[in-house]
Amino acid sequence: MKRPMLLAVLSLPLLVGCGSGPARYTGGGWLPSSSGDGKANFGLNADFCGLEPRGHFTFHDKNAVDLNGTPIPGGVKFNARILGTGECLPGDGCIIDGQDGAATIIFAYESRNPRRPGGGIGFFGFVDNGEGQAADPDILFGLAVLSINDDVYAYVNAAEVKGNIQRHECH
Repeated sequence: MKRPMLLAVLSLPLLVGCGSGPARYTGGGWLPSSSGDGKANFGLNADFCGLEPRGHFTFHDKNAVDLNGTPIPGGVKFNARILGTGECLPGDGCIIDGQDGAATIIFAYESRNPRRPGGGIGFFGFVDNGEGQAADPDILFGLAVLSINDDVYAYVNAAEVKGNIQRHECH
């Protein structure tokens, strides 16, 4: 059952400020399509341990709808390069704010949908509540919010993640 939630799409300057320290995030899985019909798949490898952020993010929601609920022919499909990443603390103003284990990834994408060529900037906010028996019951379920609003896609998807996203300490 999809849980109702309030979503605020924030601007890039607010999101770049998110972060309590360097980390690396890896994982993948799916969340329900923005249309409610089918799955949106993703893969993530974001590294913020060095001087420059690096990594990639892939996403495909073949049954996507835009911000008005209109189907997007060919769906939302892209490959992206990581521009920034960081943990969110209460009051940071991140897409998902105030949850332990929350992070926001900022990415530059290139559409892989031939009906929607081009690229832009997007945001992927998520919460990792741990794994299996080690999951923290005080942390919200594994949640993800993907937001793009530009000339190629006007898309938001906020749902519970099925899969695994992990935070790794820098060494």
